[in-house]
Parts: sequence; C-alpha cells; structure tokens
Amino acid sequence: MRATVRRLACVGLCAAAVIAAAPAAEAFFPLGGYNAYLQLRLARWSWPAFNDANNDGDLIGNNEGLEIFIAGGATGFTDDEQAIVRQAFDVWQKVPTSYVHFMFKGPIADPIPLGAGSVNFMNTVSIQAGLPFLGAGIGLPSATAITYVVDDGVVPPALGTYGYWYSGEIVEADIVVDSTQVRVVTPGVKPLFDLQACVAHEVGVMLGLMATPLNNLEATSLAGQTVLLESPVVALRDATNTLRLAGATPTMFPLPFYVELGQGQYINGNGDLAPDDIAGVSFLYPRGNQDAFFTISHEARTQTRANYPSVPLRGAHIVAWCDVDNDPNTSRVPLFSTMTGLYEIQPMLGGRFDLYGMSKTLETIGGKAFVPTYTLTMSPLNAGTLERQSIPGGSSTLFASIIGAIAQTPMTAPWDQFQSEVFHDGENIFDIAKHDLGTPLHFDRVRNQVVSSDTGKILATMLPGQKPMFGDRNDVCPLNLIPTVTATTTTNTTLRALRDGFLMKTAAGSMLVDVYYQVAPAMARYLLGHAAALGAWRAVLQGVEWLLGHAAWAAGGLTALVLLAWGWRRRRKAAAVTAILFLAACLAMPAHATVAYLTDEEMVGLSDAIVTGKVTSVESKWIGNGIVTDVIILIENVVKGPVNKNGDLYLRLAGGRVGSVVTKVSELPEFAKDQEVVLYLQEKPGEGYVVVAGSRGKFDVLVTATGNKYVTASTPEARAAMTDTLRKQADGNNQKLFRENDPRIPLDAYLDYLGDIVKSQKSGK
Repeated sequence: MRATVRRLACVGLCAAAVIAAAPAAEAFFPLGGYNAYLQLRLARWSWPAFNDANNDGDLIGNNEGLEIFIAGGATGFTDDEQAIVRQAFDVWQKVPTSYVHFMFKGPIADPIPLGAGSVNFMNTVSIQAGLPFLGAGIGLPSATAITYVVDDGVVPPALGTYGYWYSGEIVEADIVVDSTQVRVVTPGVKPLFDLQACVAHEVGVMLGLMATPLNNLEATSLAGQTVLLESPVVALRDATNTLRLAGATPTMFPLPFYVELGQGQYINGNGDLAPDDIAGVSFLYPRGNQDAFFTISHEARTQTRANYPSVPLRGAHIVAWCDVDNDPNTSRVPLFSTMTGLYEIQPMLGGRFDLYGMSKTLETIGGKAFVPTYTLTMSPLNAGTLERQSIPGGSSTLFASIIGAIAQTPMTAPWDQFQSEVFHDGENIFDIAKHDLGTPLHFDRVRNQVVSSDTGKILATMLPGQKPMFGDRNDVCPLNLIPTVTATTTTNTTLRALRDGFLMKTAAGSMLVDVYYQVAPAMARYLLGHAAALGAWRAVLQGVEWLLGHAAWAAGGLTALVLLAWGWRRRRKAAAVTAILFLAACLAMPAHATVAYLTDEEMVGLSDAIVTGKVTSVESKWIGNGIVTDVIILIENVVKGPVNKNGDLYLRLAGGRVGSVVTKVSELPEFAKDQEVVLYLQEKPGEGYVVVAGSRGKFDVLVTATGNKYVTASTPEARAAMTDTLRKQADGNNQKLFRENDPRIPLDAYLDYLGDIVKSQKSGK
C-alpha cells in the first residue's frame, strides 16, 4: 500500500511539474499550441521537409529546400508575376542566421483544390478572383491556410489519408492571392495592393509567424488617400553584405504600409524584413551561431488598489524601443515586441514574457558598429493609435490566436483596460509616450548580462526577488500569487466556497479563517523573497488547479492506478492494463492576411448592412474534409441594410473546431456564444451575408457591470469625429461615459456616428 501511495504522489508531482514547465510568451508572434500533456509545441517545418538532398546540413542546392508549387498557365500567375512571387520567398531565405530555403516546382496549371481546410500535402501559391473561403468578404487581398499538429499521432481519417504526424510539425500551407486586388483592373489605375508585399507577408505565415502590432508608422495623406508611412531608420546588411537603411515595421504587420525613400519615392514596406522578422525566423530555424541575439525575460502585473491585489497581466504588449542610430538626440524606434501570457495555458503564469532575438550590436549607415540600448514599455492593445503601438480598430484578440485554440473562447475586454508603463529603475513611468525616459538597457558581453546603461546594474539588482518589471508585486495572500486577471481560479473558487459555505458557519471554522488572514501577509512576503519556495508553492497549486479543472480525468486516472496496483498484486495483468489513445490535434491556423487600411466611410460604403447583435449559437461541423462554423446572431440594432431588428442573422464561415481538429482561415473573425458585436456585412451570392474586410468588420461590444455598452473606435478619425459631440453630451450620467484619453466610446454614440455617414452617402454629400 505504501508503494502505491508513493507512486500516486510521484504522479501528482510529475503532473504539477509538467504544468509548471510551460514556457512563457515568445518575442514576435509564432504559431503553436499545447499537446495532451500541456506541453507547448511551436509550429515549425521539420528538417526532412526541407529536403537536404546531399545530407551536408546546408540547404543551398537547387534541388534542396521546402517544396513550393506555383500556379501558372491560363488561370495562374503570369511569367512576370511568378518572378515576383519568387522574390517574395527570397527575402526570407536570405537571412544568414536562418536555414530556411525553398525549392520551386512548376508552374503547375492544374486546378488546385482549395476547399475549407482541405489538405493535399502540397504547398501551393495560387491566384484567382476572390478568396475561396466561406465567409471571406471583400477587402482581403491574400490569405494562407496552414495545417500543423500539436500531438504525435495518426492522421485523422476525416482528412482522407493515412500517415503519422509529429507534434509541432507543419504539414501543409497554401497561399491564395486575390487577382482583383493585385492586378490592374482599370487601365491607368494602380492596384490597391503590391503582389510582392502580399506574398512576402504570407510566406512569413507559411513559416510559422503570425501578425504583429509592432510598428513605426504614422497615418498620412498621400495622393488623396490615407496611407501608413514610415522612413527607413535602421541600417541592416542584405544577402550581399551591403549596408542599407530599412524600416523598423515588420513584414508581419497586418496592414499595408509604405517606406519613404525621399524625393517623392515610396516602396511597399511589407516586402522586406525588419529586425523583428529576422529575429522570428532565426529563432524558429536557427542557422550557425546565434550569438548576435539576446533575450530579456520578466513579468507584468496589474497595479494594486485597496482590496484588489495585483494579478498577472495577460495580453499586454511589451515593446523594446531602440536607439537605432546611436544618437541620443533622436527618438527611439520600436524594434522588437511580444505579448504577455500569449502561450501560457495556466493563468498563474499569464504575466510572463520573453523578448527573444534582440540585437546585441547594430551599425550606423556609415558602417560603425555600436552597442544599442533599449527602453521597455507595456501597453494595452486596445485599438488606440499607431504611435501607442495599437492598431486602430484592433485589439488583443487579433494577436492571440493560440489562446482561442486552447480555450475555444476569445480574449476578454478587461485584458485591454490598464495603464501603460515605461520601465524605470526605482519607479516606473506611466504613459507609453514617455518611452524615451525609461531606463536604457544593453547587453554587456563581459558580464554576459543585461545591464542598465546608466548605472551598470543588472536586472536582478534592479528587480530583486519577485518584483515584476511592470505593475506591483503581490504580498497580500499566498493564494493570490497564482490568480488570473479576474482574480479567480478553480482553486480560489473552491476554497472560497469552502470558506463561505462551511467554515464561516461554525465557530471553529471562523477561528481558522481568522488565523489564516492574520498570517497570510507574512507568508506571501516570505514566498516573494525566496524564489525556490515560491516555485515549489506555485508548482503545488498549479497541480491542484489542474486536478480541480480536470476532475473527471483525475478521478479516472486515480481509478486506473488503483486498478493497476490491484491487478499486479493479483497477477491479473491482462485485466489491469488499459490502452489510452490520444488522436493528433490538427490545427489549421491562418495567416493574418494583409488587410486594407479602410476609412470608416469606405467601410460603410462597402457594406450592404451594418448591425449590432448578440451571438446566440456557434456550431462547428465537418463538411467533406473541411470544417465550417455556423453562427446565429440575434439582431438588436440596424444602422444600414434590409435586415430586421429582433430577427436572426445566419453566418457560415470556413474554419472552426471539431474535437481536437481546429481550422482557421486568415483574418476571418471568430465568434463566441453570448458575445455582443457590431458587424459590417456584405451580401455574397451563394453564401448570404459575410463580414466585410474580415476581422476589420467585426467589433466586440464591452458590457460593463453597470450595463453600459462600449465599442472601440475603429480609426483615429472616428474618435476625433465624435469627440466634440460626446463632450457636448457629457452631462450628469453620461459624463462618466466619456473620457478624453479612453479609446472606448459609448455604443450609442458610435451607432449615431455610423448613421450620419449612411445618411451622407445616401444623399450624395
């Protein structure tokens, strides 16, 4: 019996250790997911997929590299376009610190099957009028469907083939380009999107990188159009070792942007790589010595208030601002970024982050090497302005696809409501706009440490014990060292129920609770001052949290162990052994396709209907060898279009989750039951209504505890247009609804604003 108890204890400790070992968020935004054992598996192409024909460990031959089939012939790319497509792939395979290489096949003229989530084990690049995905509306020039697995196992039978996949392995990726968006349709009018830039962005997704909000852009008017523009600011060496100036905004930024070359010359910025792109592909596919890069790892938490202890902050955007020109008189440039908790399935670790791939040295355009310094900021992705590192109309949900793949629910609005901070030794500075005032950090090669450029202190000295880089430490209660952003876990909920439902109803129980609250602060402070003790405490509570959250699994596992022990004692091995099969979890994740930077007037003009409503049903199912999701929305308000208030709106979108198989398609919005939304809709022949411009055409409605409803302004222009009106209305009750620097606006005000645009367009003004 003692041996059995020891075995059970060992199993419990192992489970806790597995959960505690889950790594933190990565710099940049790679694809990935957790397997059945809660181990993170980043999506990468396996080495055999790159076809090292001569087994020399290098991929430079013409018959080596990842196979890519380019569509040609009457329905494919022209010869000139094929050359452009290859150039887009070329920018990724020329990174000297990455072994990525491609082998081009074709052109192929046969029709390529591109059904919703279909898999044929061919990596293709094709072009056609419109994107072949259910629910894909206008405004999307390109998309990538990428399929990978997070568990070892056999290929799911629904995919119509047989084989074995290994966890973390990408098995197929298909890029599709909309010809109407990248080719000249009207003589003399240039297409809206650049082919090379679109494909370069999608190749990044094909390699396992997702869209990033990091940018060094500003919105400006060019030839009568609002465009995103930046100047080349960082000196990088290309494949020929030539030093050139490049932009700091990554190719993986999801909106089209331009780099100003001077003298009225502009090029599309998505077509070449920035340092953040180089860091990402080098991390996933490292080649040679990676000594040029270093990592900063730490934690972000909320600020404390009376009766509200700090909690780990998930969804915060961490940005490293760099002095790229070695000139203290110029402003710093955002060069690398990540998100806290992006790959943390356990909420108690949700505030952790890792900034991988930061450059130890840079060069001036004159060729002089220098050690760059960085200041670090934390800010919400709350659809604010570009200079605050937040895409207008976007939110943290756009950049946390793995969260949805794990929990099958989107990130919630509270993740986006917190004060931005600049890291400063001693006391942080509020407001990301003051990023130049932060403590500058650099990598000291002598000490092999990240140090303050002002004082020479290492990070461990500036942030002793468990002091987080952003926010406040928690020294109130040991249990609060492991909560979610809403200060609740299964463990805390269970213990509170025990306290209120049982202990507080007896004299002895009340005394026990009172004693706990007297000693809890001292316990918390001790744990925060002793890393080893805190690690053990978190490991135990994480194990308890997992067991409470998987009660059926825990009970089944305990029963199986008891039966196993009983069976061995009785020498009844055949009766005691049970085979447990975990099917491969096949994830078909999307590219965040480059989408148009559309004004509100353009969005309204493209829409056949604009509505608000509440999601009443979300159901995913197999159709053929692909997954689709049916969504039903109860319409609450109609701003435009022939739809009925209080009626049901039906949407069918490519992708979804059935069992362990997940399919996602670029930029298509995701829905969750009971979610309240604002939708821009287009009526598409044969499909009914679809969402305009993908995720750009869906906005989540935040409902506060008091019942007030907010939506985030979709563009800076929208916010500016409503500011005066809202200020005039700000009397009494709705004074509380309007805040000068808050990107949220009352839902009613936003609908009135859209209604005015609709009336203006109808009248032709």
